[in-house]
Amino acid sequence: MTALQEGGSSPAEKAVSGHWRLSPRGIDMRRAKLVAALMLAGIAGCERATAPNVSLVLARTPDALGVVTSSSYATGQTPGGPERYYDFWFASPPETAPSAGVAVVVSTPVFLSRQGVLGRASAGSIAAGDTIQVWTDGSSAYGTADSPPGTPCYLATQIVIRR
Repeated sequence: MTALQEGGSSPAEKAVSGHWRLSPRGIDMRRAKLVAALMLAGIAGCERATAPNVSLVLARTPDALGVVTSSSYATGQTPGGPERYYDFWFASPPETAPSAGVAVVVSTPVFLSRQGVLGRASAGSIAAGDTIQVWTDGSSAYGTADSPPGTPCYLATQIVIRR
């Protein structure tokens, strides 16, 4: 019995018809290489093609600028339910000791500016030694554990990390 009688086709017919069936060794290597190359090209090209333009949520000037001296993660109960946030103590120039605190809820917009390029970040990516620009809701509180003793604590509405 020939390959054609068994329902198969000869290698020449496969090449002419463009239809390649699974062989005992798997799919045709040329097709596999082509598919892999197209997938890699698609992955490499998609990053920039689909990346959104990043722009600040608030366009006004920041309310504070400082160098982060410490950070902590906290959870708390609010009238709206449980809340997760970060507390950052920062020193505003020319001070070197912490001069204020800022509470940053995990849903607060945080950006990273590196060499003039702005990208998205999260509150969890802020570290001691980072310079931050802080936008607030205008309120402040004294005597909280969220800021150094005797200094104000602000609620952030937007943060830009400058590295």
